[in-house]
Amino acid sequence: MLASHYQEFIISKQLVTPEAVKNKFLGIREQENTLLSLIDYHNLQMKEILAHGTIKNYYTTAKYLKEFVTAQFKKQDIYLTELDYQFITHFEYFLRTYVPTDHHKGMENNGVMKHLERFRKIIRLGVKLG
Repeated sequence: MLASHYQEFIISKQLVTPEAVKNKFLGIREQENTLLSLIDYHNLQMKEILAHGTIKNYYTTAKYLKEFVTAQFKKQDIYLTELDYQFITHFEYFLRTYVPTDHHKGMENNGVMKHLERFRKIIRLGVKLG
């Protein structure tokens, strides 16, 4: 029985710890925060504080992150525990090579760096929240 739970972690490429296997066996669901839930939390908290144009930029960054996660991982959202340096470098590459479907042109270096800056702020918020 424990082996099947262990196999589920391996197949889904999740971090395997004795605590996680035990919790899965006992039916205890660990609350894992996802990237999009953190973004939504940030945008909700900052909606009244930040200027309209600034919050609009955060929504745009969120849109690019959603597109990237869907294209890269073939799923709608990703757990924060799955984020690593490779995620950041692939996201940067995604932004630099992104071709808009509308009449806009691709991003220049400044646009890419602004999106990465906003992403960094959201991740730092997640770290502070634990």
